[in-house]
Amino acid sequence: MGDYRRFVHAKKGMSTIFGGLFFIILILMGFNLMLWGFIQYDNYNTSTFKMSQNDQLATSENLVPTNPGAQNFSNTSPIGFNIPVNNLGGTTVSIARIYITNISPTGGTQCTSSGASAGPCIVDSGAGTQNCAGNGNCYFTNGNIGAGEINHLIHVNAIAINDGSGYKVILSSTRGRLFSFFYPWPVSLINNNPNGQFVTNIGPLSIYFDFKSFNFTQGSQTQSQSAFCMPSSTTAVIWVRLANTATDSVVTLQGSTMMQMQPYSANGFGQFVRTWIV
Repeated sequence: MGDYRRFVHAKKGMSTIFGGLFFIILILMGFNLMLWGFIQYDNYNTSTFKMSQNDQLATSENLVPTNPGAQNFSNTSPIGFNIPVNNLGGTTVSIARIYITNISPTGGTQCTSSGASAGPCIVDSGAGTQNCAGNGNCYFTNGNIGAGEINHLIHVNAIAINDGSGYKVILSSTRGRLFSFFYPWPVSLINNNPNGQFVTNIGPLSIYFDFKSFNFTQGSQTQSQSAFCMPSSTTAVIWVRLANTATDSVVTLQGSTMMQMQPYSANGFGQFVRTWIV
């Protein structure tokens, strides 16, 4: 009988111990769950801060391609050209990839669906990944542009875009920003002078025209009439005023440079007179 009582008391003691251990385990599990929640919340805040910081850095990127967009062409080995850019933002810009699309294939089929690239030319850093022009893998160097850096030259290898076609070039940064330009540099027209003068800018080349400096008389007219036209079947020499507005490059007119004129009259509509610049 005494042994049975001792056994019952021992059994109650073990139950108390197991109950206490179970309670301690529950408390530790709750504490660990709470600690895990704090860690996840801290990770969330850290990730949100980093994403916000990356967005701010991406927004602060301000890479500006400068006129003429592409320069220093080399059409013999090693083939390539330079892209001049200014970093007007507050952070360093790193170029991850350059996309070149031939939007006006008048001089060749490279960077088109029928060219070696079978689409836009993809130019990567390092050794490159695409033989975009049939001259080996296209790649670029000097793709890190420091904050405030002016006239930084990004060198593109194994492709040249001065074949007479029109190209759109997109610079993609490592933060996902896109900076683009067209080559040849688009023509801009300035016509703020009511006296008939205007300037056409083709890259650094400025061409000045003055409508009212072309005068003519017909029949019984005694006063010259202002117009941008000339009598037919008349040999004439036309002088065109040009100016190079660039401070760091020379503009050379090729032998095939010309002006094309179209008659205003109904009989002459659709006909063109080509004047070669020599």
